[in-house]
Amino acid sequence: MVKTQQANGLQRVWTPKLKAKHVVHLFWRGVGAKNVEWVGDANGWQCGVTPYTREPTGWRLTLELPHGHHRYLVVVDGQPFLDPHSGGTVLDDDGNSYSVVAVS
Repeated sequence: MVKTQQANGLQRVWTPKLKAKHVVHLFWRGVGAKNVEWVGDANGWQCGVTPYTREPTGWRLTLELPHGHHRYLVVVDGQPFLDPHSGGTVLDDDGNSYSVVAVS
């Protein structure tokens, strides 16, 4: 929806912007892990950029992601895993599986 506003003889056009939203991921499987990280489309698949925080019952991560579908993996002590709590999985052209989160 596009809105317009007249002010001082000038017309301003207002359009909705896609804003980032907070998404909370909980990863329980790595309770005994030493290091848990999130890698995916949103951080350029870089390790060491998006770590989870250890909590008594597992690991927790809060991300701010824009609208859309985002592929990712959870890296536990250097080994990539699909997230069992994700919104689903997708395959790339080479047959590799990724967890996916949808932000709307």
